[in-house]
Amino acid sequence: MSQTAVTFTRSPSASRPLACPPPPIPPQPINPIRIISMSTTLSLHISICQPMKYNKGISAAWLCGLGPTFCHFGRGAIVMESSDRPRYVLGEELAIRKLVTFYYREMSRQFYTSGEKHDFWEFVYVDNGELEVFTDSGRHHLAQGDMIFYKPNLFHGGKALNSTAPNLIILSFECTAPCMAFFEDKSFRLHENERLLLSRIVQEGLQAFDPPINSPHLAGCPSKRDGAAFGGDQLIRNYLEILLIELIRKGAPGKDAARLSSVSVEQHGDEFVSSVIGYLQNNLARSFKFDQLCEEFAISRTRMKALFREKHGIGVMEYFNRLKIEQAKRLIREEAATVSEIAERLGYSSLHYFSKQFKRIMDMTPSDYARSITARAERIRGKPHDSVDNGR
Repeated sequence: MSQTAVTFTRSPSASRPLACPPPPIPPQPINPIRIISMSTTLSLHISICQPMKYNKGISAAWLCGLGPTFCHFGRGAIVMESSDRPRYVLGEELAIRKLVTFYYREMSRQFYTSGEKHDFWEFVYVDNGELEVFTDSGRHHLAQGDMIFYKPNLFHGGKALNSTAPNLIILSFECTAPCMAFFEDKSFRLHENERLLLSRIVQEGLQAFDPPINSPHLAGCPSKRDGAAFGGDQLIRNYLEILLIELIRKGAPGKDAARLSSVSVEQHGDEFVSSVIGYLQNNLARSFKFDQLCEEFAISRTRMKALFREKHGIGVMEYFNRLKIEQAKRLIREEAATVSEIAERLGYSSLHYFSKQFKRIMDMTPSDYARSITARAERIRGKPHDSVDNGR
């Protein structure tokens, strides 16, 4: 095979390495050659030749980008073809490619399901309230922050406990990886990093599907929303796989005293923002003005706005309004009071203003919401819904 060589030689009187780059190599009819680096050896020899074994003494950075070019450096031959470079194949312990169902359900306090079984995995996470689960292996009492797994073909059912109206995340999927045996007959109390992963799964689910996962109209397998954000399906898959891997790494499940917080309103941020949120949650019956809140925490209006928007993407007063509406939804589901009484409990100046705020945030009136919850609870119990809302 013909060989083309270019040699650069420095003067014997030179006392330091060559400072200037060598002249460019004339174009060749075969692959172009690019000089990445140059050592202090007296000569540099570049040629096209037959591939030889890779000399471990050469820096990999010198070879970066050379493609299929073969190189000789100085007195020792270093020859390598890019296709000969070793590759590390990343392992895969588990993979999830198919979802069966994905719901964020706001149940009534009468929630009850007689039970079912199916040929895929499912987990249920209690985001609020309490839930009693019964399976072939026994009964389980789940509180906020608990997650339980149902293996394929395991009979399972459940009901709301202690007059609470639970919020549940229900996700079912196919996975045949042997490591999934770890989750058989197990429940977990999620830690903060695991709740964050679940929160991101929910966030992507709200954006990726039509109807969204919290819609009362969603039933069965989710459908992709037109114009959904780029990569939403892949993020759901990745976050879900990471969550499962983290739980396996954690080892034997156990309930600890970790602080609980709702995934839907997970509070991440510095201590100041958390303290403001705690204050708002403890004062849902009051009606604040923005200036009053800033005065209460001795902070400027500008700083308060910046902190909340940075952490939650909305202003503090809008956050407070949404907390009130979440509490109103819970009271409606628990049938604890009439709509008028709920408005009064939450510090609204009038029923009309409460209904207006509820509709702005929920896109339905409180009465419509009550009917949708009742209808859903009846469907879950397998009974026809043949009555209308009684004003609650």
